[in-house]
Amino acid sequence: MAEVRKSSPRRGLEKLGVDVILANNPAVIDLEMALSPDPRVPESGDGPPRMDLVALEKHEQEIRIVFWEAKTFDDPRLRFEDVGQVENDRKTTKKKNVLTQLKTYSNYVAYEDRRREIIVAYRETCRLLTRLWSMRGEKTPLHSLIVQAAAESSNLMIDLKPRLIVFSSEGGKDVNSDPFWTRHKDRIVNADYPMIVKNRAAEISLPL
Repeated sequence: MAEVRKSSPRRGLEKLGVDVILANNPAVIDLEMALSPDPRVPESGDGPPRMDLVALEKHEQEIRIVFWEAKTFDDPRLRFEDVGQVENDRKTTKKKNVLTQLKTYSNYVAYEDRRREIIVAYRETCRLLTRLWSMRGEKTPLHSLIVQAAAESSNLMIDLKPRLIVFSSEGGKDVNSDPFWTRHKDRIVNADYPMIVKNRAAEISLPL
């Protein structure tokens, strides 16, 4: 019989936070984007790679597809035992960390054929969202970036740098009260991955 893996309580809180972020950010177009297996891209060792949120951003004449990884503040993958270790060297660390995950995502979208596939898929996603929205009765307008991205003529591109969201779970620790967080946060910032850190998921506004 196949082993049934249960989600940890922390993972459940992360999903709840992601749902709140989705509700407050109308340019999010997908959750849990699964990356197809690719021999060119080593996995992080944390199961099949999945990007937590996919959103749209406007950059001059481009509409960019942006990928976000979400973590609750108590997630051990945000902590680094050895500040000098190399993030992507799996031989020197037994503990998986968020930089390994983000590096896997970066490597995946570095390939042009993968980017083309993602653009085609999410343009179609935006078209489907537009059609579904039109079937509703009274409604607020669908976000303009989704409508624009659905058009074949739109300049839809992939943002090559995945990003990180960190939030404290409901009733969890204040991120500003942890004296050790700064050195771990600096490790992520120095790796040049954009990051949003808030005490509550409801406070998070993604760039548009």
